[in-house]
Amino acid sequence: MWPAGGEAGRMTQQERSSCRPATTLAGPGSDMDIFTQPHGGGTWLHAHCIRRSGTSRFMAHHCYWRLLSCFTRSQINDLLNLNVRRWLGVHYAQIALFPLSALAIAWLIRGRTGIAAAISRVALFVFGVGWTAWDSVAGVATGILVNAAHKSGTPGTWRAPIDAIWLHPIMGGAPAPFFAVLGAVALSVGAVAAAIVLKRNGQSWGPVALLGVSSFGITIFKTHAWPGGPLTFGGIAIASAWLVWERKSTSGMVPARQTQAAATPH
Repeated sequence: MWPAGGEAGRMTQQERSSCRPATTLAGPGSDMDIFTQPHGGGTWLHAHCIRRSGTSRFMAHHCYWRLLSCFTRSQINDLLNLNVRRWLGVHYAQIALFPLSALAIAWLIRGRTGIAAAISRVALFVFGVGWTAWDSVAGVATGILVNAAHKSGTPGTWRAPIDAIWLHPIMGGAPAPFFAVLGAVALSVGAVAAAIVLKRNGQSWGPVALLGVSSFGITIFKTHAWPGGPLTFGGIAIASAWLVWERKSTSGMVPARQTQAAATPH
């Protein structure tokens, strides 16, 4: 699903041939794109921030925008060249953001019953727990090791333990770790099932379709950096705010209609 290779990988091989310390880094199209997206000679590293949407209750806190929130440019040829402070800041934040995104979708179908609602909640739980655990290892643990390597004065000697985490087939960053794939699929299943529940309960096609379609951004683009992450989480945020606005507009019209009907002489 996320094949390894690319220009960054070839550069790493050149560095190794010249005896320069390096840690393997998969190239464009690899699962590393979950964290970074190559751009020219460097890499865009996306920090995701929360913006309050102005909607009420839960959505006021969790209908956030992850649309290119804090762009930062980082010249990354290998993991030992990471800007560790920025990297750790992004991934510490994502430990909270991933489960909050799952909760935000689950909140939309609160009180609903049925098979689709149950599937949505289970899938969103898998996404929230799975990606939180995965990002804690592939993101945070990798950053902690790289930071220790920088402070040691002999970063090349840390290559093996860093690679042991980064290339782990279940919790690593490349080439296609199980938890990364599982979480991306679970998010799509949870969002589509929630969209089905919402449409059956009278919501309009616009926000429902946006909620379902946008959940496939990470899977299609194989990254939660640009464009996959912003399209997925930005679309979910817009759809969620739209749905909340639609509900408030509809509920506001009901009392007015009832008042008008009561005032009409029989």
